[in-house]
Amino acid sequence: MTQVPTGELIRLVSEEITPDDADNPVSLLDAQAISQYQESQAWEEQQAMRSKVLQEFLTYLEQEVEPAAAEWLKLHLQGQSQEVIAQTLNLTVNQVYRLREKISYHAIRVFGFKHQSELVGTWLGTSLAEHNLGLTPEQWQTLWDGLTPVQREIIERLKAKCGLDTIAKELNLKVNQVTGEWSKIYLAAQKLRNIY
Repeated sequence: MTQVPTGELIRLVSEEITPDDADNPVSLLDAQAISQYQESQAWEEQQAMRSKVLQEFLTYLEQEVEPAAAEWLKLHLQGQSQEVIAQTLNLTVNQVYRLREKISYHAIRVFGFKHQSELVGTWLGTSLAEHNLGLTPEQWQTLWDGLTPVQREIIERLKAKCGLDTIAKELNLKVNQVTGEWSKIYLAAQKLRNIY
């Protein structure tokens, strides 16, 4: 500066600050860069999780339902209409709609619940351990209040990462009884999520 104004203070603002008790300056821009990096990492993890869930579900459909189910899902994810899918798979439109219902059933009630519940739950933000089945604290309390003592025990043990076989032994139940109770809990949570 060649001419300093008289009577006015000039204040220079730095992009760095030095805390009183520290020798190293801290950049004020770092917080924003870190935040952007963390958001980017979270997005990449979400995409990787989505890809993993999709691949495992396609494999499940092909092996456990029928190969046409996996093909239907691929075409559906490409945005194809039911008519185009029917034509591609050489099926009637009614057969394609029945196939869609079968896939929906397996996605919700079998694959997403019994086979890969933690994987799907983590991807959707509805895992039991990390997200209380995707419920808000109020919804979780409503669910908890409606559970039987056995269902509460099952929840506690699942949160402690016990398997269904172990829980069945500990509670002196059959595995299908534990699975049935867990299914009731899971569907009740899904219903609560859809209400609010």
